Amino acid sequence: MKHQELAKLLYKEILKNNPVDSPPDQQHIQHLYKLLHTIFFNVTEFEKIQFTTFFSRVAFAIQKYQVPPKRQFYIHEFRKYIQNKHNQIDTLVFYQIGLKAVTDATIAFFQEDPPVEVLNILPPPNFYTIRTPNIKEKKAIMKVVVLSDDADKEQFIATDEDTGATVRVQYNIAERNENFRKSVAALKHFFTFPVTLNLLDIEVNTEGVLRPRAFVIEPDHLLDVTAVAECFKKDGADAMGFLINKFMPYSPNTSIMKGNIANFFLDELIANPEVTFQDVVRKTFQINPLAFCLYDDREFKDIIQSSQNHFMSIKRVITEGFAKVGIDREKCYLEPSFYAPKYGLQGRLDLFYHNGDTQKSAIVELKSGKPYMPNVYGISPNHYIQTLLYDLLIDAAFGKTLDPTNYILYSVLENDHLKFAPAIKAQQYEALNIRNQILSLEQALININKNNDATENADKGNIFKRLISRLLQTAKGFERTHVEQFDKVYNSLSDAEQAYFDAFASFISREHQLAKVGVEGVENINGVASLWLNEGATKEENFSIFSFLKIKENKNQDADSLIIFEKTERTNPLANFRVGDIIVLYPHAENAAANTSILNNQIFKCTLVGIQKETITVRLRSRQLNGYIFENTAFWHVEHDMLDSGFVGMYRGLYEFARSKQAKRDMLMTLAPPQSCFQLDGASTPYSETQNSDNEYITEMTDEQNRIFKKIIHSKDYFLLWGPPGTGKTSVMLKHLVGHFAQKSEDNILLLAYTNRAVDEICEAIEQLGAWMKDSYIRIGSRFSTHAAFHERLLDYKISQISTRKDLKDLIANKRIFVATVASMTGKQELFSLKKFKRVIIDEASQILEPLLVGLLPQFEHFILIGDHKQLPAVVTQPESESAVSNPALIQLGLKNLRNSLF
Repeated sequence: MKHQELAKLLYKEILKNNPVDSPPDQQHIQHLYKLLHTIFFNVTEFEKIQFTTFFSRVAFAIQKYQVPPKRQFYIHEFRKYIQNKHNQIDTLVFYQIGLKAVTDATIAFFQEDPPVEVLNILPPPNFYTIRTPNIKEKKAIMKVVVLSDDADKEQFIATDEDTGATVRVQYNIAERNENFRKSVAALKHFFTFPVTLNLLDIEVNTEGVLRPRAFVIEPDHLLDVTAVAECFKKDGADAMGFLINKFMPYSPNTSIMKGNIANFFLDELIANPEVTFQDVVRKTFQINPLAFCLYDDREFKDIIQSSQNHFMSIKRVITEGFAKVGIDREKCYLEPSFYAPKYGLQGRLDLFYHNGDTQKSAIVELKSGKPYMPNVYGISPNHYIQTLLYDLLIDAAFGKTLDPTNYILYSVLENDHLKFAPAIKAQQYEALNIRNQILSLEQALININKNNDATENADKGNIFKRLISRLLQTAKGFERTHVEQFDKVYNSLSDAEQAYFDAFASFISREHQLAKVGVEGVENINGVASLWLNEGATKEENFSIFSFLKIKENKNQDADSLIIFEKTERTNPLANFRVGDIIVLYPHAENAAANTSILNNQIFKCTLVGIQKETITVRLRSRQLNGYIFENTAFWHVEHDMLDSGFVGMYRGLYEFARSKQAKRDMLMTLAPPQSCFQLDGASTPYSETQNSDNEYITEMTDEQNRIFKKIIHSKDYFLLWGPPGTGKTSVMLKHLVGHFAQKSEDNILLLAYTNRAVDEICEAIEQLGAWMKDSYIRIGSRFSTHAAFHERLLDYKISQISTRKDLKDLIANKRIFVATVASMTGKQELFSLKKFKRVIIDEASQILEPLLVGLLPQFEHFILIGDHKQLPAVVTQPESESAVSNPALIQLGLKNLRNSLF
């Protein structure tokens, strides 16, 4: 319907609704509200954006169509009174406000003046006192600490971080920040004052009250852009599913593989747009060889065939499409990362175009799937929000110096691959509102025990049961499947098991929060936020930064993506780093404080692969064609990074425990005793490795060690071994256990440790068994964190020597012993689908947090945990020798105090 015709119909409805012989009543008012809804639904009909509230729809439309403030007032006023069920306004005035709101909206959006008949029934100009605030100044951003809430005035009482002055912050303002009502409610419900807030786009009235348009709760706790965007579905945005998804196990599928291949193609084509599909298709096997082995021939053929279509689409965009939108391939950065505490966000873009000294820039996000329920721009809701949040990251880093154009590249489409995604402030603020709600759910998880125990919080209830109940009513598709799975697993647990699950879920979330924001002033507990909160002098005192490095040799475009930096006289030679550390590399910003340089530009995620007296060498995760930033930056800084993957592994490990068999859970919860391979009557079980083992005596061991050795190989479920450092737990006991199981059984064995150095020691120990061992095991990990002596035992090295899935499957099948860090195995879950391990031996077990262990151990028939005596609960103490017991209570390695505090 044309706008002019709709406007005429609206005016007719206004006249029909106007009471003639009696005063207006609530029915007349509600009819006007329906007309207002009709207007806003009409003007946003083809946007196909998932608005969570009517206010968000109104705010979006008003911003997009630049509705003048004088037209906005009655729209917001009428909506506010409608939604406030306890309003005290006179009915006639209420009706007149609605009449004015519908008329003003019709004029603003449809440019059609009302007929004389409508003009005659409009209220007089001064019928309602317009409470326009007197604004004395405006501010883009303020950071405040909220100390209390004045609920009657709907104001927070806070302290301005910059000045230390006490300020009042107005919330629930109809025309400004009412869309953050849920954020405000969550802040009051789940957080305890003081709470830090970033206030955005602020008006300050003559009374000094702050009137922000947006709130960012605890802004130094950065949430990933993707996590926020995934809360936006076709039916609207909801943060509730976020917590459930944290626990869902990784499940490789063809869609994920196709997406990884498409991103690989983007990297290759940016580097060389002339490359052919035949040139790169062979390299795709190296992306995730183990995952390729999980697919049958039909699935594998489908992946390769469809990947060719993705390749051609991406190549066409890079060679032709980029030029049409003004993007220069040679000035693009691959996978740049940004920290933006201004908005409480962090993220890694697929591609960022920045034309050096000019304002010209663009964001390109690659998607391998088809747009689902696309908006007016042809983009899926979650993908659109993702680009809007990336736009905020660029704004936080570069301010007004850059105004990027945003695109989604759909490589699966046959044409029109590059979709324009304009930045709309109302939708960005809507996403920030969801970000706040996610953070509130995290806080609810942290406080889960308090919520269950405290009488005053009894109404909050168990967060998981509340989530399940809510999501079973609203979730659809894959999200509903996840909720149903979680519901089945969680509600099958006993009360004690649920208490265990809740307690450790809370523990993980609390540890994750500490890793993000730390504790101010407490050394080694500063969190990622110390990157921008700590002054440069503090970082130097803490030996936590390699500062003022100069590029000596830039080889980042080579296969290994290496950059060699030269230390300068301003570089702390005692900085506390080790080869293999995960780090962030960022340019020094001239005329900026040392602790804000990391926020004023992109950062590069790297691995520290070399430390020499005069130089350090880093390996970029993504090679960069654009050398502008490297050629035009004098100094660089390196600091420690934190990966979320370790916490993801713990969440998933806890869920794996919850869905393991009851017998395994009983054993790990110490509700059932372990068994021995020999029964009380001395009868032997069929375990072949126990046969004649009583006669086995290892001359390298003492009598005591031989006794313990026999107890270990006779244990059926598990064995716990601990003792002081240097007593031969790895070099003697682990070595001979591996030799015994390798030679006297056909079992597959997994050897794990917490650190790469410990894994090196395991490799060194087992190779002392003889030359035969060197070709009997595979090490999983990176060559940059593995001693050179064991590079040829690495899985990646062996994969580089083969080129087919069959050869890889044969390699995996023919090796019985695998060695890795726990973190490396977390990233190689496909191996458990390709190979069944009967037993696992875990060295340094006392350094591994319990949620990882309890998720890992049920996958094995037999496990042996080895740890230092000083780090384990002293149930049996034999300080003069190794101690060995089979007590289930010791499963709780290194967490005795925590467990006591939880139950």
